[in-house]
Amino acid sequence: MVLRFDDPSAVSPAELEAAIVEELRHRRMSATFGVIPFVRGKGATSPGEQGLLTLPDDKRKFLAEAVADGTVEVALHGYSHQARGPGIKSEFAGLTLDEQRWRLAQGKSELEAAGLGPVRSFIPPWNAYDQNTLAALEAEGFDAISAGWKGVIPHEARLAFVPATTDLVRVREAVGLARKQADRNPVAVVLFHPYDFAAVDPARGHWSLDAFRTLMDWLASQPDVRVVSVAKALDRVPDLGPGRFRAAAAWRTVQAATPPRFRHKGPVLVYPDRGAYDRALRRVLALYAMLLFAGAAATGAGLAALSITGGARTAAAVTFMVSAAAGGYGVWGLGMSPGALRSAWASRALRQQAMMGEER
Repeated sequence: MVLRFDDPSAVSPAELEAAIVEELRHRRMSATFGVIPFVRGKGATSPGEQGLLTLPDDKRKFLAEAVADGTVEVALHGYSHQARGPGIKSEFAGLTLDEQRWRLAQGKSELEAAGLGPVRSFIPPWNAYDQNTLAALEAEGFDAISAGWKGVIPHEARLAFVPATTDLVRVREAVGLARKQADRNPVAVVLFHPYDFAAVDPARGHWSLDAFRTLMDWLASQPDVRVVSVAKALDRVPDLGPGRFRAAAAWRTVQAATPPRFRHKGPVLVYPDRGAYDRALRRVLALYAMLLFAGAAATGAGLAALSITGGARTAAAVTFMVSAAAGGYGVWGLGMSPGALRSAWASRALRQQAMMGEER
């Protein structure tokens, strides 16, 4: 589980950030802080040039200490996190390659000069980026981009893709879904901001530090959960490249074609591995194969009852063959074979044992 805390800057609430770091440090967890190096004074969506504010010395020192002990990884969260124009929630997407490279280089240099490096990850403001952003990131030596589910999906890239998948409210649900994945390294990326806390923004916030502390205690008690930063996830999970991101997008497309009763919520809360698409496609094809099986079997039975002529008997035989083939594929695709069922029951028993251990 990756924790991604966006928007620390010169004007962000230092007291809240210090409390979050202390909770993480106490439990030997780590998180990625998406830091804005040159925040604008009048707000992120105010058009026009504004004065640039860099991190004050006390915040630089605080973050540098958290980086040094491994509690925080600092990611570059834009240049100034200012929209390019009225109604445009994007700072990078739409700019030329050279302009994006300049902004990335300036921001990365500023954070690393403050002792907050190495800066390996980029978080685009509003999760908005384009092909030029990816090319600029590779040119400037970044290792990963953490945005959202929507975005450019290159066929080839050196970058890792670590999209946000959930929020603090649904962390427990994400852990439950992750345990059901066939992937040996399921990943959930939890995105939160200062404004999620009522002490910072009473109108939007619905979290308190006490609630955050309780959630961190729960995560720390889960023996199969590791709470890490984006950079540490890159070192632990072998397949976070564009192939996984592309497969996740295909997964979502397949889910749209799946009957609602059989849909799975996995890609909303958990970043599935590349095999998830193959498994989802096999499952939806198997579901439709079972429908074909039922229809063909009924048709074959009707033809057999009317098999007065040789043609009708032949049609009935062919229909039964189609029915048998569809049924066989459906049984295989849905994992209903005796071996698959035994394996599923064994996995379920192990999960139940793990949950019973957690409750104790």
